[in-house]
Amino acid sequence: MASLETQLLGITFPNPYILAAGPPTAKGSMIIEAFKAGWGGAVTKTISLEPTPPPSPRVYVIKSGRDKRGMLDIELFTDLTVERWEEDLDIIRAAFPEHPFIASIAGGSEPHDWQEVVRRLEPRGVNGFEMNVSCPNFAEGKGGKLGQDSEALHLAVSWVRDATNLPVIVKLTPNVTDIVELARVALNAGANAFTVGNSLLGLGGIDLDTFAPLPTVDGHGIFGGYGGSGLKTGNTPMCCKRCQSPAAPCLRLRRYFKMAGCRRVFISRGVCSTNMHRGDVEWSSNHSQINRRT
Repeated sequence: MASLETQLLGITFPNPYILAAGPPTAKGSMIIEAFKAGWGGAVTKTISLEPTPPPSPRVYVIKSGRDKRGMLDIELFTDLTVERWEEDLDIIRAAFPEHPFIASIAGGSEPHDWQEVVRRLEPRGVNGFEMNVSCPNFAEGKGGKLGQDSEALHLAVSWVRDATNLPVIVKLTPNVTDIVELARVALNAGANAFTVGNSLLGLGGIDLDTFAPLPTVDGHGIFGGYGGSGLKTGNTPMCCKRCQSPAAPCLRLRRYFKMAGCRRVFISRGVCSTNMHRGDVEWSSNHSQINRRT
């Protein structure tokens, strides 16, 4: 049987399928279950100094008849404290001493926002950090707004680089005109690799009673992030452009619904929306199919 072991940034993954940051990695126990099921690695839900209470409902499924075409979400960062994540990461590392996991982190416009999270999580056995500068559901200074500003992006990456010698992966936003230019900015500031790409800013529909965007929480809504099969035609060329220049490893974030698509291209990639759509994906059966076709 062929091996799917993958080397990336000096980290050894048993296979190239990494559970991406999001609801499927919202706490340590979920990551442990993912590792038991056979996932090659995991990225935690995004951790920041200030926990973010989750809105509800925060997901709107886009359908055409019975066919699900995608999801629009207003998912935010983790609602767990850094203290809770310190405990959870210790439990994960004790249960899986050799399994790689990466901490997704976020901050604002001050060095302390980023560096304090790094300082507290690095001793917990993480293999690297993924900087979330692409979440579309935040106002100025965080998430995608930060990632669209080349000056702010350079500062944030340099702050994290100063705080750690571990690999720094920058999760780029697709909601820009030129993703390559922002990748250059991040690389010059000390990034080691990139994740392409996060959800696309979108609108799921309009509540005809309140005229608020969907999903609607207490009669109010915002533009959210679209994940689904429609991203394939946009993310694939974006990933190709990013890989052409500048030279640095690129992880492709798969926000589609069908696991079969994962078997078509063997590069390290993260999977999130598929798990949200299907629930607990039985990795073992998919893993066997991959090995039979290799």
